[in-house]
Amino acid sequence: MKNLFKVLFLSFALAMTITACSDDDNNGGNGGNGGIAPKFEGAYILNEGNMSSETGSLHFLDAQNHLYENVFATANSGKHLGNVAQDMYIHNNKIYVVAQNGTRDTFCHLTVFDKDTYKLVGEYYKDPNAGKDKYSPADWVTHIAVLDEEHVYLRVNGKGIFCLNTKTGEKTPVKGSESAQQRTMVVLDGKVIAMGNKKTGFLVIEKDKEAVAHPEIADIQGIAKTYDGNLWMVAPTTIYKVSGKDFSIIDQHEITDFNVNKGYGNASVIGSAKGNIYYADDRAGVVWKHNFARNTTTSLSFKEFMPTPYKLYNGFAVNPVNGDIYLAQLKDYGNDYLTNSVIRLKDNGSKLELVWESDNNPLRFCAGIFFPEQFE
Repeated sequence: MKNLFKVLFLSFALAMTITACSDDDNNGGNGGNGGIAPKFEGAYILNEGNMSSETGSLHFLDAQNHLYENVFATANSGKHLGNVAQDMYIHNNKIYVVAQNGTRDTFCHLTVFDKDTYKLVGEYYKDPNAGKDKYSPADWVTHIAVLDEEHVYLRVNGKGIFCLNTKTGEKTPVKGSESAQQRTMVVLDGKVIAMGNKKTGFLVIEKDKEAVAHPEIADIQGIAKTYDGNLWMVAPTTIYKVSGKDFSIIDQHEITDFNVNKGYGNASVIGSAKGNIYYADDRAGVVWKHNFARNTTTSLSFKEFMPTPYKLYNGFAVNPVNGDIYLAQLKDYGNDYLTNSVIRLKDNGSKLELVWESDNNPLRFCAGIFFPEQFE
C-alpha cells in the first residue's frame, strides 16, 4: 500500500518532470490524480483479489520501474474494483475493468474510469433481483473488448458474448457467439476477434451484426495482433499468420520444439513483439520465442529468476513495442498466494536479463498484465 506521504511526493516529482519535458519528449508526464501512475510507457497489473476476502485492484509499473499500487482505490477515496477482476480494456482514454463477483456490497461487474486520473466514470451492474432462474446477461463476465461506448462486448460464461450500450445500459446477445472461449479478445480494424471452439475456430464480430465463424483454424490456443496489422493465431502445434482484412491464412509454421496449451488461467498465453511470438512454458521454466520471418525458435530460460516453488498464475505478458517480458508468480494456492512477485525481463536475443523485480508481495492473484499499446 502506498501511504499519503509517498503519493504527495510522487505528485511533486511528477510535476517537476512535466516542467523539464520538451514539447517533443514522448515520455512526458501527466499530473493526473496526485501524480499516481504517470502517463509513461508501462504495464498495468490487474489483480483478481482473493475471492473470499478481497476485491480486485490495479497497479501500474512505469518504464522507470516505479510500481504504483492500488491506483483506482487511491484515486477514488478507497473505493474498490469488483471481486475476482478478470480483464481490462483501454479505449478513448478510459479503462474498462470487468469482475465476476461484484464487490462485497454491490453487484458491480464493469467499472469504467479515466486512464490518466483513475477517477470513476461509471459502473454497470448485474441485476440484483435476478435469481438462479432469471436471465442476467452480465453474470460471470470473463473478458471485454470495446469498439465505442455503445458497443462494449462482454464474454459471459456459458452464454457467449453480449454487447453493452453504456449510454443506455441495454445489453444485447450477439448471435452466433455462444462458442466464445474464456480467453482474451482482440480488436482489429473495428472488429472483435474471439476464440471459438474446435468446430467454430475463431469468431469475428462487427457492430450490430452476428458473429461470423471461421472454422478453417481449429483448436486455437491464443490470438495476438501482429506488428503489421494482421493476426497471430496459435494452435497446439501450428502458428498461423492471418489477414486482418479478410481473415484468410497468409502463412503458417509447424511448431516442432514445443506445444502451446491454454493451461489454467484467464489471460492470454501468447505475446507478440517485433515479429516474434512468445509462449511461456511454466513447467519447463522457459519462454519460447518464434521468429516468424526466419522460421526459427529460441528457448529463453527464466528459471534462475524464479523462487522455488512458483506458479505463473495469469502471469505472462510481452510488451508489444520493446519485447520486454513480464512474469507474475505466486508460491501456491491457499495462504501461499500472499508470497508472490512480478519480474520484468529483457530479451537479449539468446537469453533473458533481469531488469526489475518487485518486493513486498504486491500481487493478489494476478488477472493479467496489460500495455496501453496493445489497445491501439
